[in-house]
Amino acid sequence: MDNLSTEAISLIAHTLGVDIYPNQYYKRDFYLPDKFSRNYFCCGNKDNSDYPLLKEAEDKGFMKIWNKFDNLYFSVTEKGQTKFRDWFAFNITVKFKKPSKSKQEYADYIHSECEYNNGFADWLNIQLPKMETRGSWHPNTEYRMKSTKYYGVNGDWFKTMKQAKASYKEALKEYKKREGIR
Repeated sequence: MDNLSTEAISLIAHTLGVDIYPNQYYKRDFYLPDKFSRNYFCCGNKDNSDYPLLKEAEDKGFMKIWNKFDNLYFSVTEKGQTKFRDWFAFNITVKFKKPSKSKQEYADYIHSECEYNNGFADWLNIQLPKMETRGSWHPNTEYRMKSTKYYGVNGDWFKTMKQAKASYKEALKEYKKREGIR
């Protein structure tokens, strides 16, 4: 982008609300919207560590600066948006390989802002089996798993959760075989 540094391009992307670097919390954007929903960067003052990069972009005509409430704000100009779209198309979209359906679903789950009690399975609307316990104190406690999806599919009572889970899996396998469910 006319010899702008990678850090300056990153700030332009942030100003426009675009994620160009993936991290553990957000997925990277692979496509740009027709119209950006955001176009501002609050720099605060000239002591901000990002100010020199933003000023460099402004000097090249990619950004403009204004004051509001004693803060410096930057926005990307039409020239800057056009150049950023060209840079994005060449550096991100061209190298993008569409992820598998399962990876995309998980990325969407991570990117969603909703809370799901059972995590990813709840987000996918999968009904997980429930673990039941009986007995009043540790040496006498027994466990079994019970299906919430298939009526009457229960494992047997066992002393450990591992045995109870194995019993449930066997009961589910037999049920699916008997009912012709794949």
